[in-house]
Formats: sequence, structure tokens, C-alpha cells
Amino acid sequence: MAADADVTVRHATSDDLIAVADLRYAWQVDEWNRPGMDREAFRSHFAAWISSHTEANQCFVAEVTQSVVAFGFLCTVDGPPSPAEPARTSGILQSIFVTPAHRSSGVGGALVSAMIAEAEAQHFRYLTLHPSAASVTFYERLGFAAGANVLERRPLGASNGTSSALPSGSPLKEHHAH
Repeated sequence: MAADADVTVRHATSDDLIAVADLRYAWQVDEWNRPGMDREAFRSHFAAWISSHTEANQCFVAEVTQSVVAFGFLCTVDGPPSPAEPARTSGILQSIFVTPAHRSSGVGGALVSAMIAEAEAQHFRYLTLHPSAASVTFYERLGFAAGANVLERRPLGASNGTSSALPSGSPLKEHHAH
């Protein structure tokens, strides 16, 4: 696909909530076949969640021709201070999604680059993410590398009544299998 010349990346506003909720719904239900609540119920749930999590979860959107075509979250983790490091803030990039029509066009790169710039401006120590197997090289081009000291425990869903099992055929299933 040709590069999208007019990509605007910015912090999401309350006016973007329905568009972001609809993109997240389409991603999870249509692409990943992870049904759950209906679209209207999800919109309401998403709006309530985001309004109570804005301080630690910055939502970014990417627009092309004034339409939101991508989003992602820069989640802040404030670590406990140490004598040598009174501020130990790091971040996690989560739920980064680009509509299929705008993939491989520069939209995702612009979105993630803006999120990295924000983390740098806020003096984060580092950023982490959990990429799909298909997106690993994309993130490597943006400077991410596998960390030698990162461990992950899955699943945790049994303790909170949700399932964290990955859908069959998920590229993440292969990525997290090792």
C-alpha cells in the first residue's frame, strides 16, 4: 500500500471514544473472533473504563483524512524510588491497532513513534510491549529488541473470572509458546 501522506497522530479526546471503542471492538470480534458483549454495551463499558484510567493510560489516535484509523495506549508504570533513582517511570505500549486498509502505509510507524516521543519527553526509563509474531520486525525497526531479563506468567485469567487464553490460530500463541 502507498504511504499515507497526511497522517495526524495526537492524544485522543473524549470525542474519539466511540471511534476507538468501535475499532477495538472490530479488532477483537471481527479479526480475532473473540465475541463478548455487544457493540453498544462495549462502547459504554469502554467509555467508563477510559474515563477512570486516563492518568496511567494515555490513548493516542492516528487520523487520515480526519478519520481515526489507528489507536494505541501508552501505559505508565511508576516504580518505587531508589536512592539512586528517585523517579523510576517506565511504560508499556498496549492495544496498538491499525485498520487493515491502513497497514503498511506508515500509519503504525507514525503512531508508535509519537508514543515513543511522549515516553522520552516524560523521561521513561524504558518501554515494553507484547507484539504479535507478525509485528516483531516492525517494532525492531523502531528500536525495540528482545529483553534478556523479561519473564511473563500466563495465564492469570483464572483468578479474575476471565480467560486469558489466546484464540486458536493466534500469532501470539506461537510467539508466546517459547
